Amino acid sequence: MKKRVLSIVLVVILVIMSIPITGQADNPYGPVTKRAFLLTAPYDGVINSIDFIGMSYLLQNFTSNASACTAYQQPSNGTLNSLHAQFNQRFGGSDNNDINYVYIASHGEYNGDLDINGNQTVYLSMLKLRQWLDGYDGHFIVMIDACHSGSAIGRGSENDADTIEEEPTAEEIAQTMMDAFLYCDEDPMRYGEFQNRSRYTVFCSCLSSQTSFTNTNPYSNPGGPFSYATYAWALGAGYDITTYQTTSQMADGYPNHNQNFIVTAKELYNYSLYKVNALVQQFNPYGRTAQTVCYYSASPYYSVFYNNTDHPLGDVTKDNAISMADVLKVRQYIAGEIGFDYTQERLADMNEDDSISMADVLAIQQYIAA
Repeated sequence: MKKRVLSIVLVVILVIMSIPITGQADNPYGPVTKRAFLLTAPYDGVINSIDFIGMSYLLQNFTSNASACTAYQQPSNGTLNSLHAQFNQRFGGSDNNDINYVYIASHGEYNGDLDINGNQTVYLSMLKLRQWLDGYDGHFIVMIDACHSGSAIGRGSENDADTIEEEPTAEEIAQTMMDAFLYCDEDPMRYGEFQNRSRYTVFCSCLSSQTSFTNTNPYSNPGGPFSYATYAWALGAGYDITTYQTTSQMADGYPNHNQNFIVTAKELYNYSLYKVNALVQQFNPYGRTAQTVCYYSASPYYSVFYNNTDHPLGDVTKDNAISMADVLKVRQYIAGEIGFDYTQERLADMNEDDSISMADVLAIQQYIAA
């Protein structure tokens, strides 16, 4: 009997050893695909191109490839159905392992609804948005840059006692009452639609009672027009939308800057809270003194933005080896003969001083020689 058991065990071991090992074996959860969908609508007939182009560039460098990022400008005659079709096209193939970014820049009503076509005729409620996203698999990182957007995660004055709040105007109160009547069959509360849902990490540009500001002065420093929140989020992730240049990831370990190339939900929140408040104090829009970014995440340590750490510093060819081919690429980049994507710029910066120079070439050569 013992010999029979031993024989069975040996057969099982041999079968297991015969299974081919693939590159995915290191990840027990399977491969991760990262997608992004950016939505913007004109406000007063104008698209804020700095925000939109800047965030498009940023998210292209954090998705699996550039084609996995959709930048969509909702037309003035667009409908909810046509917009939903765009979401389906981008996220329809997502599975539970995937990470999906959603960035929305729009005019927001006092009840949190988003004016998606810019003429206040078609609105996307936070409930409708969440219902759409509920229909796809994967973890969603949602960034909403709109007035009163904090309603999506139930963030208002009662949760932020130290924040100076803005009293709603009579017109806003009247609009809220009318919206509650018109949409009462959908969601009479219209508050906290994304709360307590572990598959969402949500960033909002302001509290439910606040306005989300934009700097419109092109001669200021930094120069507009740009949204305070979008500027802070992008800068925290490593991209300056006002100069179209990569930077160090300012939110990485903020305020201590541990520089592990991972920006967590809490780090991005802490940095953007500081940066937006500084911008409000600097530009003092309309005499206001408060815009409080807010966020919800089941884990404050969820990795929102992270660089491709599968490749070591110096591996600009991304072939998992550091060789003279990498030296040649960096020399060509310095000479202006070729360009690098976001990840390649990080990998080429051997000295980690936020610049690429012959000192980095020398560092790669020294690594090869060692």
